[in-house]
Amino acid sequence: MAAASKIIFNTWGHLHISIGDRENNDLNRVVPTGKVRTELVKRISMGLVEKYPRSFTTEFEQNKQFLKEIGLDVSKKLRNRIAGYISRLMKIKQASSP
Repeated sequence: MAAASKIIFNTWGHLHISIGDRENNDLNRVVPTGKVRTELVKRISMGLVEKYPRSFTTEFEQNKQFLKEIGLDVSKKLRNRIAGYISRLMKIKQASSP
């Protein structure tokens, strides 16, 4: 009899892979997945970095405060995601420059 397999994403972004029955724990795996950012967050973030290149830093709180100052009209959750992604972009840019 073939083992049944199941693939499930939970609410924390982990991928559960279950192969076989529940008693055989060595075949059940939890695989953490990478962060997925929506196209909207990326598009807004990259546009703001192009428009205000010297205003953003690698610090999340400073970026969040700047987004408030320029009056970005989005929800608090989206603003935080944008500020976080901009911080990530600035860290990548900083690491790539000599």
